[in-house]
Amino acid sequence: MTELANLAVEGFSSLRFGCTLALAMLGLAPVLVSGKRAAAAAGLFWAAAALSGWARFADLWWAPPSGALLAAAGIGLAVVVLLAAWKPTWSSVSFAAIYSGTTAGWLWVPCVGEHLSEPLNNAAGDPAGNLLPIASYVLGVSAPLLAIAALPWLWAKLADVRDSRGAAMSASILGSVLALTVATGWYNEFVVHFSGY
Repeated sequence: MTELANLAVEGFSSLRFGCTLALAMLGLAPVLVSGKRAAAAAGLFWAAAALSGWARFADLWWAPPSGALLAAAGIGLAVVVLLAAWKPTWSSVSFAAIYSGTTAGWLWVPCVGEHLSEPLNNAAGDPAGNLLPIASYVLGVSAPLLAIAALPWLWAKLADVRDSRGAAMSASILGSVLALTVATGWYNEFVVHFSGY
C-alpha cells in the first residue's frame, strides 16, 4: 500500500479516538442539511478541513484557537448551518461546508499515528510536500461523511428522509449544539467525552 493510502486508512481507523472524531464531527451538520447537495458538501468540507489543518501545521495559519476568536467561530458556525438548513441553496450549503471544514481544521488536535506523525513534523519545513499526505489523512477521517452523502444513491428511499424538513431541522440542532461548544471553547473536550477515548 502506498503511503498516501496508509494515511487515509490511518485517518479512518483513528475515528474511534475523540481527538480524530473532533475533526469529522463539524462536517455532519452541513452534510445532513444539504439535501441533494450532500456529496458536494462532504467534498468541500474535506477540502477545507485538509487545507486549514495543513496551513496550521505548516505555520501558515496565524491565529491559535482561543478566546474571542472561538466565540466568533462558534457563532459563525451556528449561523451558516442554520442558513443552509433554512434555505439549502448551492451557495449556502457550500459556504456552510467550507466554513465548517475550515473551523474543524483550525481546531484539530491530532492523535499522531504511525503515518501521520511524519507529515505533521515536516509540514513547517516543507509545506508543499506535506499538503497531500495531510489531505489523505483527512480524507480517511472524512470517509463517513462521504458515505452518508452516498447512501441515498444506494438506497433511493433514504433520499426522501434526507430531503425532509425534519432531517434538516435535526441536523441544524446538532450543528447549533456543536457551534455552542466551539464558541465556549469546549468542543474538543465535548467530543472526546462522548467518544470514550
